[in-house]
Amino acid sequence: MAITRAPDYKDLAFVYKWIDTKNNMYYIGSHKGSPDDGYICSSKYMLEEYNKRPDDFYREILVIGEYPYIRDLEEKLLKLVNAALNEQYYNKSNGDGKFYCIKHSEETKKKMRGHPNYLKNHTEETKRKISKNSIGHPNYLKNHTEETRKKISESMKKLIRKKYIVITPHGVKIYPNSLRQYALENNLQYQNLWKVSKGLRNNTRGYKCKELL
Repeated sequence: MAITRAPDYKDLAFVYKWIDTKNNMYYIGSHKGSPDDGYICSSKYMLEEYNKRPDDFYREILVIGEYPYIRDLEEKLLKLVNAALNEQYYNKSNGDGKFYCIKHSEETKKKMRGHPNYLKNHTEETKRKISKNSIGHPNYLKNHTEETRKKISESMKKLIRKKYIVITPHGVKIYPNSLRQYALENNLQYQNLWKVSKGLRNNTRGYKCKELL
């Protein structure tokens, strides 16, 4: 039986999204290393809120891959939502080196302070609209027109342009810049990994591979 090793994260990175469930705000970032190394984020604005009430935050790992690809994907995601100028995001930059300091509305300031009267002054109908239009809400896409849903879907497809996805024996999803180089660095036979991607083999030493359309 082949012995598989845990993934080596020294050359890998990941894109993540923090969700502030209390204030309905988000933060998108990337980090080179393991998702379990204790890293939070680089934003002093989000860290200030996180340190005061960590139980209100949870993190989603969006993609794991090689660092150059991850940095590029982070920037594209930030620009897609224009996070730097979006009041729902803690981000002050879209990953392009330009930083913005926007003037928040009084409503947003109340949210960021955790104001006890936030939403209390809204009607029940308005509260429902705010909730349903939130990106994190499970019905978010249901409230868009078919045309808008298609645009969002196409935008996300364009963001992930890698030709292959490799799934390690530990279930980690990798988007390598080069399938041949990835096979070499992980002591795998390139031809076997390529055959897996074409459906000619089920796996090679526990690794699975799919060709992205």
